[in-house]
Amino acid sequence: MSPLALPITALLGPYLAAFLNALLPILGRPLLLACSLSSAGLGLKAILSSSPQLLAWLGPLGVQLAIDPLAGWFLLLDGLVFGAVLLDGWSRPQRASQLTLMLVLLGGLDGAAVVTDLISLYVTLEVISIAAFLLILSETDTNLWIGLRYLLIGNTAMSLYLVGAALLYAQTESFGLSEAAALPLCAGHVFLLIGLFTKGGLFLNGFWLPATHAAAPAPISALLSGSVVTAGVIPLVRFSLLNEALALRIGAVGLASALLGVIAGLICTDVKRLLAWSTLSQMGLLVLMPASAGLFGLAHGLAKAALFLSCRQLPTRALAHWNLSHCRPDQRLAFWLAPLSLAGLPPMIGALAKTGTPSLAGPWLAPLLSLIAILAIAVYARLWSRGGAADAPGELALASAADARRWSAGVVLLLALLWLPLLRPASLTSLLLPTKWLWLGANLAAGLLLHQLLQRQRQDPTDAPSTAPPFVLERLEHLIGGLGLMGSGLLLSLPGGWPR
Repeated sequence: MSPLALPITALLGPYLAAFLNALLPILGRPLLLACSLSSAGLGLKAILSSSPQLLAWLGPLGVQLAIDPLAGWFLLLDGLVFGAVLLDGWSRPQRASQLTLMLVLLGGLDGAAVVTDLISLYVTLEVISIAAFLLILSETDTNLWIGLRYLLIGNTAMSLYLVGAALLYAQTESFGLSEAAALPLCAGHVFLLIGLFTKGGLFLNGFWLPATHAAAPAPISALLSGSVVTAGVIPLVRFSLLNEALALRIGAVGLASALLGVIAGLICTDVKRLLAWSTLSQMGLLVLMPASAGLFGLAHGLAKAALFLSCRQLPTRALAHWNLSHCRPDQRLAFWLAPLSLAGLPPMIGALAKTGTPSLAGPWLAPLLSLIAILAIAVYARLWSRGGAADAPGELALASAADARRWSAGVVLLLALLWLPLLRPASLTSLLLPTKWLWLGANLAAGLLLHQLLQRQRQDPTDAPSTAPPFVLERLEHLIGGLGLMGSGLLLSLPGGWPR
């Protein structure tokens, strides 16, 4: 048997399982569990492998795959997040169509992690978009416009991506990602980046993300923020590792996205929107540190999936009336521990993920990253403290006795995985330096102090979504305009300025 037969079977397995589930719905959950375990196993094998497995189908213009450590981290993440979402809903009725869509989505995500040619990447990203759109509508049709907006902005961005792929093919006669990265910067790269920035939810191209992730049902939000959004950033990371000039531009957009996300998180009024803006910020940090992007993606995906799963049946989503003591035990545990990992506090996996080297350099970078860390802690502190107003009448009743005793197996699994560094004590050595603890302690104290100061300014809290920037820019026409603005800026950044 070929050594690649098993990986290919694992990658195609979710699609076959989706077909079988359509024929025999009773097999849906066991099939999804098997495919999740298969994805996680393939990811672990790739991470531990000393050399990547490369595969080309259908000649030089066909499908190209690289099952390498970078892909391995995201395959592992996909398997864990889908497995946790499945466990979380095991005791609840699930339609066969929803399980079929989850299997298709898992297949698309696994494919996006390993493909290294531009056309196959386009196909997998579109499969992901369609499956995610249908999942957003799977539990209720009240989110129809949010789902359509997600689909429309994604299709527009990917049309520009195809233009970029064609321009690059005209110069290289190849759709290989490595061949595209080897070219001097040109307009083709810009069109590709616009599509990938949109899929990855970065900076102005990511303004679709908060409303979409906040409106989706809790388990779908967990999939979107934990796994789906990473499909667009994996190729960005591959480009950054292959081309220094591209890495600088991607890193600059990532830094701007990281700053925008935490600022928006400080002024939003809804718990799920806060988490979604945090995703936009974290994806920015991920592309800023391509060398550690795999571990960073795993750390973020585990924590954010646990948080969104915990948003099912919250007493309230309004931060003005937020009180963590009214939540179930598993929700309280998630809202305490997962943000600590996202903030990079040891000994959680998020601390290891944030030890990577940024693709940008300069004396201004360290203070700016410290500012982002302080703002992020101030954002997460909103989940740890009581809201600024009295409880809304009748809204914040304590959970019933049955609810208070219920624990989500999926949330517990994800929270347990946040402590992975404890399995390798040697990996914590760099985090135990006095200077590191001093830096973390200063950031934590500054973030908590900033939170207290801002809480005093929130004199008139409201449940209504904020209409201040950047929230006013979430309409479809503004999102399309953002694509043009980002594209114009990237074109002007090319050597020689605007192409002639």
